[in-house]
Order: sequence, then C-alpha cells, then structure tokens
Amino acid sequence: MEETTNNIDHTNNIDHTNNYPNNTAIPTAKGRCKWKTKWRLVIDYRKLNEVTVDDRYPIPNIDEILDKLGRCQYFTTLDLAKGFHQIEIKEEDIHKTAFTVEGGHYEFLRMPFGLKTAPATFQRLMNHVLKDYINKICLVYLDDVIIFSTSLQEHINSIKLVFDRLKEANLKIQLDKSEFLKKLEFLGHIVTVDGIKPNPKKIECVLNFPIPKSPKQIKQFLGLTGYYRKFIKDYSLIAKPMTKCLKRDAKINVSDPEYQESFNTLKTLLTHDPILAYPDFTKKFTLTTDASNFALGAILSQENHPICYASRTLNEHEINYSTIEKNF
Repeated sequence: MEETTNNIDHTNNIDHTNNYPNNTAIPTAKGRCKWKTKWRLVIDYRKLNEVTVDDRYPIPNIDEILDKLGRCQYFTTLDLAKGFHQIEIKEEDIHKTAFTVEGGHYEFLRMPFGLKTAPATFQRLMNHVLKDYINKICLVYLDDVIIFSTSLQEHINSIKLVFDRLKEANLKIQLDKSEFLKKLEFLGHIVTVDGIKPNPKKIECVLNFPIPKSPKQIKQFLGLTGYYRKFIKDYSLIAKPMTKCLKRDAKINVSDPEYQESFNTLKTLLTHDPILAYPDFTKKFTLTTDASNFALGAILSQENHPICYASRTLNEHEINYSTIEKNF
C-alpha cells in the first residue's frame, strides 16, 4: 500500500477525484519488472479495451529500421521521458481511465500504459513531429529515436534539428537513457559502424533460462531466442525438437538428447557474438537457400557478409515435396 501511494503521490499524471462516473472504476495492482528496482502501477484495462475502437496506425518494423542504418558512421539514440505520459487526455475521456486503490479513487490526466490504442497514438505523434526528418537523418520507434549521419559535423547538426523539433512539440528527453556518438543500444540490439548484433543484456536472459519443462516455458524460451532468429542460421531446424513439443498431446521429455541439444545450441549460437552487416542497396545481393526434410533455410548476404538469416519449418503437406520444390 505504501509503495502504491508513493507512486501516485510522485507523479503529475494522476489526479485524485471524488466524482464517480457511471462506469465502474478499474481496480489496480502493483508490479515490478525483474530488471527494475522500483514498483510501478499495473492497471488492467482489458474491459475498456474491449469497447475501444481499434487504431490501425502502423507501427514501424524493427528489422526495416535497422536495415536503414548502413554506411553511417555516427549514431545517437534518444529516449523520451515517461513515454506515453507526455500526451494529455481529452477532458471528456479522463474518467475512462479511472482506477481505485485503498483509500482513493484516481484518474489519469495523461495517457497511461495499457490502453490498446496508446502505441498507435504515440507513433502518430512522433511521426508528425519529426515528419521532415524521418528516413533522412533519424528513425522513430514509439518513444525511441535514433539519429544517424556519415560525418561528425553533419551528426551534430542533425541532433540540433531533432532537439529543436522536439522542443517545439514540448516533448521531454530522458538524458540518462540517451546515448550520444558511441556504440548504441537500440531496440534490443547493439548498433555499430560494422553492423548490428544482439544486446548482451538480453542474451543474458537466454543464458539464465532453465531447460523448459512445460509448453508455456517452451514458448517463453522460443520467444526470447526467436527475437534474434535472423542472427541464427537454420533457426527453425535447430528449434524443431522443441517446437514439436507444442503440438496437441505431445509429451515433453527433457532427457531426450535431441531436445537438450536444441536448447543448448540456441543458447550457444547467440553467445558467439554474431553480427549482421547493413545492406548496401547499390551492391549485388546473394540469396542462398537450403532445404531439409523438416525445414527451409535462407541466407541473404553481400560480399560474403551475412545480412540476414531466415528459416521456417515445413507443414505436413510440404514435407512430401521433392528437394527441388522445397528449394524453390
């Protein structure tokens, strides 16, 4: 209770109210991310989301963003302070965010996390604010902005342009989470001049993951490793002994040598510091494909440097295809 009260008291995004609208206030719970030391409010907005009209505004594809960083020498990432909380809620909609805790009834004055339209709303705002610079000197994914340049002077000028535009929109930056002119962490990756590679902090979660003993744990492990599947050649083939355990009525045998090898191989490959080069669209691409009895694999490369790995398992009908058909 004390943690929750302190969390509410130290923010300007929440207002105490005695006006109880006809809709039912949503109870709140408190949670803490494993890598965080402070508590955060967690509010279940599922009922509100069920009656909220969808916002189909597109969220950028992470791989497409990273592919646009080729041939740049300087990078800066900016993290917007408090993210969604920088957007005010219309007065007539504030009551919809109502929640209760022991000793009080509260409403959000600014957009909270958990609303299904919040990501699209924030992405639309950022695209509008930086519309003159996106794909030219910067890229945006929600509250993360990356500025890229080929020369130092150009980069300094680009930073100033982005700063000025954010200032005009009254958007605040969290400096302690922003990185300037050095090897950067961006969207779970390390961005370097030579290419991109997985963030070691994220890989640590994979290394510490115990061997999965239930379908839920398998999905969690494959979710962690699958985010970096483009770094792993034949990912689907390697993961096959684990994915087949997700089928209905399948049994999980953690003593199975194939199951153990699949689990350990995925861990090992991600810890070998893989790096993918940026695509250079002025040069020739090479696509190499391969097929087995269970999966398809492909490598996109330039000058023998891998740019991306892709793979997937075959369904029960595709398994019967000939080798030539599988490769095509």
